[in-house]
Amino acid sequence: MKRVQPLNTLARSKGEYYATVSGKVIGNDISKATSETDEAIDKLDMPKGVTVGVAGVQADMTETFTQLGAAMLAAIAIVYFILVVTFREGVAPFAILFSLPFAVIGSFVGLLISDETISVSVMMGLLMLIGNERHRTC
Repeated sequence: MKRVQPLNTLARSKGEYYATVSGKVIGNDISKATSETDEAIDKLDMPKGVTVGVAGVQADMTETFTQLGAAMLAAIAIVYFILVVTFREGVAPFAILFSLPFAVIGSFVGLLISDETISVSVMMGLLMLIGNERHRTC
């Protein structure tokens, strides 16, 4: 880690003063760097009224993960609907959808073995696994 002397300036936005602290992540693991930064921020003894906000790549990743999570829930609902139409009943599709947790667990085991972190591409792969569930059964 390389430290530099910051400029001593405060900006003002929406009636509040703020200071920007930025950094550059060296390496591939943005999630690990972010969690370490969050831990360091949590250890700080902030005065009353001081708030900390995250912006940049981490904020974008959080928003993307939230949207992909909603897309996964929608995909599961759509797959269930297609299976109900295919089987003409509501109970049989549950037996098929119970294999989804095993696919997700297998994905996480693969990430653990390969020493990779959860990323947007991993979430997209999980979304494709959910869509693939319908093709395996029909």
